[in-house]
Amino acid sequence: NETDRIFQREVGRFMLSLSQVKKDALIKIAMFHYPPISYDLQESEISKILEKEHFSHCIFGHLHNLKQNVQVFGKKEGVTYHLVSCDFVEFRLVKLLEITSENARGISIKAQN
Repeated sequence: NETDRIFQREVGRFMLSLSQVKKDALIKIAMFHYPPISYDLQESEISKILEKEHFSHCIFGHLHNLKQNVQVFGKKEGVTYHLVSCDFVEFRLVKLLEITSENARGISIKAQN
């Protein structure tokens, strides 16, 4: 089906991007257009890779018209999943983490197109 085709395309793109990530980075952030995991944190092919490769944050959007008072996504196996759709965050900036001189060395950020 179309959803599976899109998801497998995202998996392929992510796998290609992984070669560019520094293995010893203290903080690893992945960014996707589509959520790589279900709202209730049921594992997926991508979430297993994020955990195995020790990513600390995963940022994504695409979901719209969700109720603000419902807990969705969160932290699983060391990865914090951030839904940042503009309407969900009410067009406000979202602070993901604090960058300090102690943790700034080796940060690796990869964007998914």
